Amino acid sequence: MRYIRKITTVILVLVTSSFFLIACSDSPTDSGGTAKVQGQVTDEDGNDGFTKPTGGVEGATVTMVRASSDGSFEAVSTSSVETDANGYFTVETDVENESNLIVQAEKNGMTWRSVVTAEVQSDATVESKPMTEESTVEAGVYAEARADGSADTWTSTSIKSNINASVATEVRGNTSAYADLAAAIQNEADAEAAALMEISNKSQADVDAIAEAQADAQANLESNLYAAGSSSAKEQAYTDFYSSVEAGYEDEDVNDKERSKALSVSGKVLVESASNLDSDVRTALKQKSSTEIAAAMDDAVQAQLNTIGASQNTVQAAADANAALQTRIESAQTMSDIEAAFSTYHDSVVAHTQTAAESNANIQSSVVADIDSGINASGGAKATLDAAIQAAIATGINVNAIVTAYTEFFSAIRSTVESSFSTAGSAEVEAVTDLLILANISV
Repeated sequence: MRYIRKITTVILVLVTSSFFLIACSDSPTDSGGTAKVQGQVTDEDGNDGFTKPTGGVEGATVTMVRASSDGSFEAVSTSSVETDANGYFTVETDVENESNLIVQAEKNGMTWRSVVTAEVQSDATVESKPMTEESTVEAGVYAEARADGSADTWTSTSIKSNINASVATEVRGNTSAYADLAAAIQNEADAEAAALMEISNKSQADVDAIAEAQADAQANLESNLYAAGSSSAKEQAYTDFYSSVEAGYEDEDVNDKERSKALSVSGKVLVESASNLDSDVRTALKQKSSTEIAAAMDDAVQAQLNTIGASQNTVQAAADANAALQTRIESAQTMSDIEAAFSTYHDSVVAHTQTAAESNANIQSSVVADIDSGINASGGAKATLDAAIQAAIATGINVNAIVTAYTEFFSAIRSTVESSFSTAGSAEVEAVTDLLILANISV
């Protein structure tokens, strides 16, 4: 639960959510009864704060549409409806067995949209999260992903995870930016899937199961946000969401250290893929990825320190260092600020590993420091990783090459640790390896 608590208090000011999604069903059908979607049109900028929308938009005309393969919006509702005095509506469609339909509202030249993750069913009602500027941009980016043919099982939830109110303000109405974001987010999803299969030896079926769990969590979040009548209810909605996200990984036997590594790979791919976007947008994307990585790292680092016999004071000091890392990421104004925060955290993790090693006869503190220095030396494993990434992005983004570069980086650290601590048990070698990897990865 430590991970869930930290995510709730930190990520909520950064992002609306986590990186997987469910796409349109391959075989939607028309039914005898109608499917209903209820929601609210608001004048709030986004859904990532803790306040209930204060201003519903009355008298907006609402329809239901789907994003077509050419990026346009095709009407699928039986008729249009108008929002009530508080901006609420219920709109109907004859379509069923289809997810990621879009509710669309218009008034006085303004248009709002929101992608509905839940699958619509005949004679059933699902909910859209409140329509805002943020949800409108998410829908625009999703439409670009559909047009590009990349709106697969990952895309919608991943888009919602990456686009917050700040990003939305920067790119709204810029279709070129929408396309760039869609491509970057798809690359991120591909990278995380590939990293999970490579690092955690997961099958495509395992990865698909995680994606489905993420989509279910997102659909429940949207329903709960619609119903939330208070700040505490909205906070609880996000707490439940992150709990479900974590459970999705755990159900497929992906632990925190494996997730930290996979998120570092995918986060790097996301930021590098967004090179055509404004620096403020790239900073927001890096902030989102870094927050998720830091939260996953917390329990992972503590677990590895416990494995090598660290005292409770040392483990608590590592937890405090991670809390400071998350605070600095949250307040960062530039990508350099985030990098500096991780640099400080690196020093802390290495120092705590050395402290733990002092009471472990099989692990020498000075050798831990030497290995880390070698990793970061000119020509060391980190320099090799950076060079490989630069080669992989020189003429476009080669996702597989970046995943391979990280895999080789992890293997190089493991080989060095194994040869340096020949008397240590396998669990201790693995723990020191993972501590040095976690200390040296960031977006």
